[in-house]
Amino acid sequence: VFNPTVVNIEPTKAQIWSRGVSLVAPNTIAYAYQDGADRAMKMAVLEVDPLTHKMEVVQRPAVIHDGVSPYVSMLSAPYMAAHPHTLVYYEDQKANRSMVNLCTWSVADKKLSQCEDFPWLDQRLRSVAGAHLGGGRSLLAFAAEPAGEPYYAVFGLSKK
Repeated sequence: VFNPTVVNIEPTKAQIWSRGVSLVAPNTIAYAYQDGADRAMKMAVLEVDPLTHKMEVVQRPAVIHDGVSPYVSMLSAPYMAAHPHTLVYYEDQKANRSMVNLCTWSVADKKLSQCEDFPWLDQRLRSVAGAHLGGGRSLLAFAAEPAGEPYYAVFGLSKK
């Protein structure tokens, strides 16, 4: 069943570049994207009504990184269902390294909090894709610059 009603998170904006979506909690998705006009990465959270399939923005776009990145993507449910988080991976061009941004999602308050950036690789990439493996583990497959050699990395997330 598809609902033909669409959601436009920033209807007056143009230059929305790279983007990623992920499952955060049941019927809850996050959308991270590059706002080219503002030169910032933003993230919004939407809920999907399980009966009508209509989407509603419950967390307006929040800046998670100042600057541009050649890629912005996300991993679904990167930690545990009981502790919802978002995970965005991108390139910090100023620091010349690949980064992960983690935020906690409050189901009760419908709000992102405790967003933190972490470097996961000290180099720039040509391309990258990721998958959640379960148990707080994730896999990233990537091609490094300049020659595009393929590499793979597994990392884990845990409570502080």
